[in-house]
Amino acid sequence: MAKRWLLVFFVGSMAMADAQPFINEIRAFEQADSLTPPEKGGILLIGSSSFTKWKDVGDWFPDKRIINRGFGGSSIPDLIRYFDRIVPPYQPIQVVVYCGENDVAASTQVTADTVLQRWKTLHGMIRRQLPNARLTFVSLKPSPVRAAFLPVVKETNKVISEFCQSAGNTDFIDIFPPMLNSDGSFREELFVADRLHMNAEGYLIWQRVMAPYLLKTKPVSKPIAKTKRPNIIWLSVEDMSPRLGCYGDSTVPTPNIDRLAKQGQRYTRAFTAAGVCAPSRNAIITGRMQTSNGGHNMRTLMNTYPAQTGLPQSYSAVMPIGVRHLGEYLRAEGYYCTNNDKTDYQFEEQLTFWDETGSKAHYRNREKDQPFFAVFNSNITHESQVWARSNRPLRVDPKRIKVPPIYPDTDSVRLDMARFYTNISEMDDWVGEKIKELEAAGLLENTIIMFWSDHGDGLPYVKREVLDRGLRIPLVIRFPQQEKQIGVVDRLISSIDFAPTVLSLAGIRPPANMQGKAFLGKYADSKPHEYVFAARDRLDSEYDRVRSAHDGQIQYIVNFQPQLPRYVDVAYRKQQASMRDILRLRDAGKLSPTVMRWFEPKGAAEELYDVIADPYQLHDLAHDPGYAEILDHFRSAFSKWQTAVPDMGAIAEKDLVKQMWNNGTTPPVTANPLVMQSGGWAGLVSATAGAGIAYRVIKADGKIPSRWEVYAKPFPLQRGEKVEAVAQRIGYARSETVLSDAH
Repeated sequence: MAKRWLLVFFVGSMAMADAQPFINEIRAFEQADSLTPPEKGGILLIGSSSFTKWKDVGDWFPDKRIINRGFGGSSIPDLIRYFDRIVPPYQPIQVVVYCGENDVAASTQVTADTVLQRWKTLHGMIRRQLPNARLTFVSLKPSPVRAAFLPVVKETNKVISEFCQSAGNTDFIDIFPPMLNSDGSFREELFVADRLHMNAEGYLIWQRVMAPYLLKTKPVSKPIAKTKRPNIIWLSVEDMSPRLGCYGDSTVPTPNIDRLAKQGQRYTRAFTAAGVCAPSRNAIITGRMQTSNGGHNMRTLMNTYPAQTGLPQSYSAVMPIGVRHLGEYLRAEGYYCTNNDKTDYQFEEQLTFWDETGSKAHYRNREKDQPFFAVFNSNITHESQVWARSNRPLRVDPKRIKVPPIYPDTDSVRLDMARFYTNISEMDDWVGEKIKELEAAGLLENTIIMFWSDHGDGLPYVKREVLDRGLRIPLVIRFPQQEKQIGVVDRLISSIDFAPTVLSLAGIRPPANMQGKAFLGKYADSKPHEYVFAARDRLDSEYDRVRSAHDGQIQYIVNFQPQLPRYVDVAYRKQQASMRDILRLRDAGKLSPTVMRWFEPKGAAEELYDVIADPYQLHDLAHDPGYAEILDHFRSAFSKWQTAVPDMGAIAEKDLVKQMWNNGTTPPVTANPLVMQSGGWAGLVSATAGAGIAYRVIKADGKIPSRWEVYAKPFPLQRGEKVEAVAQRIGYARSETVLSDAH
């Protein structure tokens, strides 16, 4: 009986879903409206996918306030079904409908009269609710893939046009003729590969034909917040584990960072998404795992070691459509964004990212009272500085160094560690200078300071590892003292959380495609991570693939190539004397078994460690029966993560680059932006999905601003002004710079 009931329930549930097609889309509209209620009195678009896919329709009609509530695949009965939820709530002055094409294509039994009667029903429903609204029907388009239905499409357009002419306060917009060649054949160039949906050229025709029919409305208002917003500074350092006084390491004094911790919050369980610079920074600046971005290999720019890898010498990773650089979100909301000066995000810099970037970039150059987001990066603790700063005085005696069991106790090891600690001390001086700058400018108590490192120590068997010591980082956040946010925080943090947290602190809702969680601010996620994840892939010329899940105490490691040794033979690291010494002792057979473990094959596809009981991760618990349940738990969590978050590390890098370049041999070129001008307003669009657009308004007297703005919404133009614009999708080549006609 129970089985029969379960079957009935399952079938009933499916029937309910079938009875409510598109319900998820409708709920998504309602959720969006609850977060940002649209202004009433706009132009409402309802209908099928030709509207759904016109996501930037407001930019094509910059002087109009347009609300797009198209949902793909719908027919007129679907609009009728959800009428009460997609029309009356917006109280529009005009309703524009594109629907009927799916009705015709659904069955040969559907005639032109069928569609007409459905439109009459919908028309009547709108008229009763909105007696004064203008109703507008956009003709069915000639889609090449639906050529067999063309006679019915033509007849449908004819009968609906006749009805609209007689209905009163109703328009019929005929987009059918301009979408055909003069001989009546389809204009294939207006469509994407499916020959059903349009590209930008097709939408340009629609824009030109539709514009005269759209009523005058007040453009969408999205004012910059006038409430005082915090300034935010990142003090980012390189290649450093939590070797600071505030974390219990007194080897060298770090008074300035300790001051930040005393006056703010010190996070004890913060981890990066990679144990090496560029992949880690790709994750940080996008708020997403680098493996889901295609930014996981170290590195893509400058030198991919083509002789060994067969790759182009350098390539900019193409981010998935919709993925943005953190600076773009902040600049669009009025923040002045500067970077001084490392980027290393696996893609080339773009005009939309920063107001200033370089060694002289500084928040002091912003406009009066403009909030800022400023990144200051110090490379003093970078791996390279262990040898590059070898002639500087040491601030710690090598004899005082406590040598961990993963190293042989040699003079070179002690000296390199002493140098590393000295560099930490000098870096702390740099932090003090940045604090003094804020104090001198009177900005300290309106600025949130986030201090963090991009991964673990720039020392052997730490940097480049996905072990705890390669991923665990210091994270200290100081708030204006009146906010009284002080203490030690043990929440589990991933570096992919930094970007959404900055947005949240600035009062900006993090986008849904960010995988990180805001842990502070207006949009802080009350549910912390249960696990944080990390990855290792190509390191310079050498390939590997390792993944990690960590709950702050237990770390689970997956080795996709267990036959490889833990040690990766990266030439760059051999410039460090201690590394050369370790290799010399290895070759002489004089390393202890503990140190020698680094050079042995991983041997197992899975590893499991308790990093509290075993901080150097020398005892693999994956085969310990006492940890079998914990191991299964981590396996399940890892499997769910792999399902939920794309992992491009499974794709051979040469194939991945080919995909990014659309099977070409060079990066695709971003389509030139189009400048749409109407009613004293300008909007910008690009045919390249995911492209960001930078622009400058050239004044009537010819004065050209030095700074490029990030395009986010239509903007007003004065008489005689021109718009200069350039578009670029992250990873693509930049478009040409276009200049509009004078307004």
